[in-house]
Amino acid sequence: MKKHFLLTIAMIAAVLLSLVPSAVYAKSEYTYTVRIYPGNQGEFVSGDEVLIFSGLGPDSRVNFDPDMVRLPEGSKYYVTGIKETGKDNKDGKITLSSFSVDRDVDYVVSYGVLGDPVEYTVNYVDENGKKLLESSIYIGNVGDDAVIAFRYVAGYQPQAYNLKSKLKRDPAENVISFIYIPTPESVTVVNPSSGDSGESGE
Repeated sequence: MKKHFLLTIAMIAAVLLSLVPSAVYAKSEYTYTVRIYPGNQGEFVSGDEVLIFSGLGPDSRVNFDPDMVRLPEGSKYYVTGIKETGKDNKDGKITLSSFSVDRDVDYVVSYGVLGDPVEYTVNYVDENGKKLLESSIYIGNVGDDAVIAFRYVAGYQPQAYNLKSKLKRDPAENVISFIYIPTPESVTVVNPSSGDSGESGE
């Protein structure tokens, strides 16, 4: 009787232990969804009513670029970034333009009113200053802390995912440069906007 009881306990333990790997696997296979809404002032250039990044694994990376948004001609507004939905102005802080994903979350595009407008330029170059992509030109207000996300370049890794610069009155002083280094052939680099990128420092 005692032997039968011990055998039953052992079988139950074996079944429970066999479930552990399945639970761990299920957790690792869970994916996240990020939604970005255009807000009230503009619309997405793609024509989508909402940008949906789905099937994102843990620590995948999503990029937001102001060029994704189209404003009406002559609009007094400009894109300042994105912030998490469901939070008031006090708590709704602007999110980094390139961010890693660890949960399902919704964002909305944030806008500012042009009062003292100035242009700023973003360059994408290698360590020798060679241009890898065409420069991007954005607009903001003097005194803004402009936060810009890198852009994907095949075969290269940026030295930072986000760069920030306080805008000055002279546009010539408002130049932000992302510097890229070649990626070793043994390392696979994928487009971070697809939600399939590795993590490194901000």
